[in-house]
Amino acid sequence: MGQVGVRTVAIPHLQSSVNLEGGYRISKRVRIAVDVFNLLDSKASDVDYYYRSRLHGEPAGGLNDIHLHPTIPRTFRVNFVVGR
Repeated sequence: MGQVGVRTVAIPHLQSSVNLEGGYRISKRVRIAVDVFNLLDSKASDVDYYYRSRLHGEPAGGLNDIHLHPTIPRTFRVNFVVGR
């Protein structure tokens, strides 16, 4: 039996990323699944960190700053799963 689900994940600063997951069970032991990450191709930050760091040319003690990890671009993944 096929299944489709949509999941929204909250990201800081009121931005969000929409992921889509769907699958189809071919037999009792075999299924195929498709995932789409960042369906709307959001250009947001996944996680923001605030800490002291030092780049070349900055003061020896470093500077407190926000460091971010951007979201992945729109990405597709296909899974072929064989189980017991």
